[in-house]
Amino acid sequence: MYHIGQRWFSEGEPELGLGIVEKVEAKMVSIYFPLGEEFRNYNSKNSPLKRFQAEAGDVIENVKGEKFKIDDIKEQNNILFYKSEDIIIPETQLNSKLDLGGPLQRVMAKNFDSHHFFQLRYQAYLEKRHYQSFPHKGFLSGKIRLIPHQVYVVSEVLKMNSPKVMLCDEVGLGKTIEAALILNSLIQKELVESALIIVPESLVNQWFIELYRKFNLSFKTISTTEDDDFDIETLGHTIISSKFLKDNPIVQDEFLTKKWDMLIIDESHQFNFSNHNKGETQNLIPFFDKVNAQAYSTLLLSATPEVMGAENLFGQLNFLDSLKYKNYNEFLDVLKNSQKISKLVTQKNLLEK
Repeated sequence: MYHIGQRWFSEGEPELGLGIVEKVEAKMVSIYFPLGEEFRNYNSKNSPLKRFQAEAGDVIENVKGEKFKIDDIKEQNNILFYKSEDIIIPETQLNSKLDLGGPLQRVMAKNFDSHHFFQLRYQAYLEKRHYQSFPHKGFLSGKIRLIPHQVYVVSEVLKMNSPKVMLCDEVGLGKTIEAALILNSLIQKELVESALIIVPESLVNQWFIELYRKFNLSFKTISTTEDDDFDIETLGHTIISSKFLKDNPIVQDEFLTKKWDMLIIDESHQFNFSNHNKGETQNLIPFFDKVNAQAYSTLLLSATPEVMGAENLFGQLNFLDSLKYKNYNEFLDVLKNSQKISKLVTQKNLLEK
């Protein structure tokens, strides 16, 4: 395989240039690299070395810096001889400089993998693309047992372009799990890189544990001044106490310097989304608006979204979709009709028919 006088180069250290085989033993080959004036010994059966061989039509350079266009190539005693018109250049006289900085140079030097490795990488790419397009991959990694209605809700939400919805399951039916599934799916699809979750102070640890244990998602938690030693530029997924956020306008301003891909607000009914300046957490609404305006997805979670009145319910929906929910009076008419329909459906005699 190796013969004295042949030119080889190291794929791992192309900056050494072209080397010359100086010595060949049973299990060892010695290469001299004139460019760096270095000797290297390699295992003859397992080494990063690759034979340099130009082709007809290539331009080569000899040790004097003279360039020649190859017309023909002959091999004698395992040494290559390049013919350019009436001049014969043995490979031992090639310039040791080797430029493999660009793709063209790599091709010229035959420094590329075999077709088998190309096919392997190509198939791996196709499989990755197939996985990325799988619509339900967010369901795969969670350590949970899903309830049928959760699968339906999450599937419908993920069909939306830039999903901004309110999850209103009753207490105990898994709003947190639904939100985590949506979040996990969007992360898996590489649509969300930074998520901001705003929750009551008592739920900060509960959210952190749920996301970490069941979905292997790690979040920075902020609920006291002891937790505010963060760099906003490198801050990733974050769970923050709504009380701490409300009491610290400086933190609000700092958070607004970052673009959040996803916003989740738990117990959203506690915030006054109506037009009237009511409620102690009112000053967070402008903050919510600014984050929501840039977020790809926003989720509001509440088991009792109407507890603060119809106007606040309308305000929450308007916050999510101002085009669909833009007239309060029309919303009241729809709400009254929906309540009538709901009463009719729940009547026992109607259900039996």
